[in-house]
Amino acid sequence: MKELITALKSPTAYPHPVQRITAISTHISDILLTGNFAYKICKPVNLGFADFSTVEKRKEQCLKEFKVNTMLSPDLYYGVVPITKERTGAVVMKILLRRKTEFRTSFPRKIFHSSKIK
Repeated sequence: MKELITALKSPTAYPHPVQRITAISTHISDILLTGNFAYKICKPVNLGFADFSTVEKRKEQCLKEFKVNTMLSPDLYYGVVPITKERTGAVVMKILLRRKTEFRTSFPRKIFHSSKIK
């Protein structure tokens, strides 16, 4: 996972222009802020209440999170997209979001705002 996050810190890893990348790590996920977009990647962990220990479980979690959160903020979430590692062919899922607020790096979680939620 560390190798993947290091690779994703390069602007050439993205299909859109990127001038600056900010990486944020929580106990469950890594978030990469790339200008107008944020990419959230589930870590391969099993914390009891959250089991993301396999690629299949992480993919399932990404899809569930996308489904639930698009009901609350449909203008914020773009989709769940794969990350592929060319050498190994391994696939990791990530959630692609529109970045709407500034991330306070001193606080370990991203707080999103949506005008749809009152």
